[in-house]
This record gives sequence, C-alpha cells and structure tokens, in this order.
Amino acid sequence: MSIYEIVILVLSVFLLVLFSGLNMTVQTLKTQISNNTTTIQALSGELTTLKSEINPVKLSKPFMQYSILFENAPRTLPSFPLNTVTATNLEDFIPILSVNDFYEITQMNKQYFLAYPAAGGSTFSIQILSSPYSDRVLKIVNLLRGQNIPAFDIQYGSQFSLFAGVFPNYVAATQYASAISSAIFPTVGSTLSSWLIRQIP
Repeated sequence: MSIYEIVILVLSVFLLVLFSGLNMTVQTLKTQISNNTTTIQALSGELTTLKSEINPVKLSKPFMQYSILFENAPRTLPSFPLNTVTATNLEDFIPILSVNDFYEITQMNKQYFLAYPAAGGSTFSIQILSSPYSDRVLKIVNLLRGQNIPAFDIQYGSQFSLFAGVFPNYVAATQYASAISSAIFPTVGSTLSSWLIRQIP
C-alpha cells in the first residue's frame, strides 16, 4: 500500500469519525431543543393558570356587573382608611378588585364609586346611626341591601355604625343622602337631618 493510499485511508477514517461526531452533536441539539420546547409549553401553562388566579373568573367582563359587585361587597368593614375612585365603566375597577377582598361600591346616576383599603386615602360616607348592638345594625344593613342601598357597618370601639354609600368627596355624599332619604326613613326611622356625612374611618 502506497503512502498516498495510506493518507487517503487515514483521511477517510478521520472524516468518518468527524461526521459521526457531528451527527451525534446534531442529535443532542435536537433532543435539547425538544426538551426546551416541552419546558416552555409547561411554563406557558403555569403562566396561564397564574393569570387566572390573579384575575378570577368573577372579574371577567360578563361578571363585571354592578348587581354582582354590590352583592359581594362586605356588609361589615374593619375601621381602616379607604380610598374611593370614580368610573363610568366597571371594567376600570378590575385592577383594584383583583387584589382587594374588602371594598364597597355605590352607583349614583351614571357613575360608580369604589372604596378600597389604602393608606392616606379619602372616602366619605353617610353615617345613619350608631348602636352598641351589632345584630341590630347588621339587620338594618341587610334590609337596606335588599332595597339596593349600599349599606355596611363599621365598629368603632363598642359602637357599631351604620353607613350608606362611599364617595370621593363631601358633595357627592350629600347629593346621595338627599336622593335616598325617603327610601331609608321607613326602615330606619331617621331623617337626613340626623345623619352625619363623614370621612372614613
């Protein structure tokens, strides 16, 4: 066998080994790409699940109705600062409602007012009465809610206070008080003159 033939043979073996190595590298890369694709799909599924948890189904467009939000608003609130925002479209409240279990909502004319916990916030409401008997106040809250009046109570020390509506300012609260005074009188027995429009807490 000549030197030339030996060189050709060695070169052929080298190319065969090199091609085999490249083929194995390509196969490894394909496997890694396939594994990465599976991982990305799994992460995408987890992200979709996380999004649905952050934005619950009840906050999707078909469920953003005043009647549903009104019914789910707590009837009792702790004594803490609230901030009230105004909107003409309930969907504007989705970012707030998706992270707040405690809220109160009021509709007046074509506007919606949403109060939620916030340090340094400002919320005005109509304090209708106070009583040391929580069951009495809660009973009135339920009666007023049945009349679509956004009532709730807050405990201050040993007293339980009945409130109606949440508003960003004193003027809006006053207007609402005038609008609901005749509806509240048969249930509560008090008139606008004895109510207190105040800032919460």
